[in-house]
Amino acid sequence: MMGDRLFWKLASVGGMAVAAAVGLLGSGHLQAGTIAYQVPYGTAGNQAWSGPLGLDFNVQGTILVTHLGVFDDGSNGLSRNLVAYIYDRNSPASPVVSLSFPTTDPGQLIGGSRFKPLPTPMYLPFGFQGSMVAENYGAEERNGNSGGATPVWTTDSGGGALAFVGGGRYGSTQGQYPPNPDGGPANRYAAGTFVFERAPIAYDVKLGTVGNQTMTGALGLDFRTNRPLVITHLGAFDSGGDGISGTLAVKLYARTKNNTDGLLLTSLSFSGTNGQLIGGTRFLPLPNPLVLPGGFDGSIVMEVNPSNPNGNSYGATPTNWITYDGG
Repeated sequence: MMGDRLFWKLASVGGMAVAAAVGLLGSGHLQAGTIAYQVPYGTAGNQAWSGPLGLDFNVQGTILVTHLGVFDDGSNGLSRNLVAYIYDRNSPASPVVSLSFPTTDPGQLIGGSRFKPLPTPMYLPFGFQGSMVAENYGAEERNGNSGGATPVWTTDSGGGALAFVGGGRYGSTQGQYPPNPDGGPANRYAAGTFVFERAPIAYDVKLGTVGNQTMTGALGLDFRTNRPLVITHLGAFDSGGDGISGTLAVKLYARTKNNTDGLLLTSLSFSGTNGQLIGGTRFLPLPNPLVLPGGFDGSIVMEVNPSNPNGNSYGATPTNWITYDGG
């Protein structure tokens, strides 16, 4: 599942008024990622702050982080050993991921920042509230600080997958979350950055979502493919993210033209904490990935039970789950 990229579009997606019950994960060709905080080549630093400098962001659609990066003062190599972190702002005791950028192994220069790949790419789910932090700048390797003005460095949300929030944050103790808010803008510093991909999850449920309906039966969400795609995983909504009671079956059907019945193509069973939890959904790989042609009419269905509440928007636009058509 790590590194999969989706080349599909879903059209005529129905049923979101019914339930956030199931998930689909697709795959395709891996494209170059998006750099969240982008610094132009040759940008010079203007501040020698050795403590941690943070830039806050919210995830508005699940992403896969593949690289961390640090600002390179003057784009001429690192003269100090730097460290980059991503913190969860709601649980900042320790970072969720970190990478070191020593002067002897500074990483690849792209624009005005240096990047290194994560040993294992990391999903940040819809609803995650993070801070991109870098530290140990100094007189030999300065960070950038816009001082409240609009900086020459920019942000890229990846088509709305991220929201850049707050006014920057700083601290004086290295290796710790920077607790002090600064005066903005949201990309106040040239310091840490990361590369990400939008995760190929068709029905994306926010981290921590709790179900609001208990029932026995089956819930389905209909979709149509606008191009060929490959389904690699199925997913089941896990209310509260604390494990599934009993067993839930998730099934993928081909819908018939009269839309009254369907042909079962594949299915998986979910119980307990088996499967990878991404946001509010647990995913398991299909034994054999399923190729769907363009123009395919399908339905992803979960057979529910009262021990596992599903989500139901009751006709309103849901805020805790979204759809993604592959971009």
